[in-house]
Amino acid sequence: MGKASKKIVLQKLAEANTSIKLPQTTKKPIGLETPKFVLECCHDKDNCLGTCKEQKNKIGFANTIHKLCQMTWLEIINTSRQKSGCETLNFLRKKLPHECKITDDTDIVGLKYYKNKRIVGYIDGDSVFHIVWVEVKGLYDHGS
Repeated sequence: MGKASKKIVLQKLAEANTSIKLPQTTKKPIGLETPKFVLECCHDKDNCLGTCKEQKNKIGFANTIHKLCQMTWLEIINTSRQKSGCETLNFLRKKLPHECKITDDTDIVGLKYYKNKRIVGYIDGDSVFHIVWVEVKGLYDHGS
């Protein structure tokens, strides 16, 4: 099996083992890409870095983004959600700001960054994670 076809097989296996749907793309499989992060949709007055007064949250956010940029989407998705992996948070779809133009089949994804807080957004077809919320105050009930 050639290197390219092996990567495609690994991508399909990973997608079958996760509930998070990666966008379809004609480029190389998105699971093998490293993420890029965009904050342009992050304007919530309670859950964005601009209103965060705790330095520990800001440092935790920066450290997490740095760490995630060293990984592929496949590695991130396969990391336990208790660490810094992904989880789907589609119940937050109704809270999305109007400027977030996403399709119904796009998952809302949470990435853990500091203690039990989440960076929440969505992945587009260019491997970009559009950050909508950086949880500062309780964005949602994490359960016990």
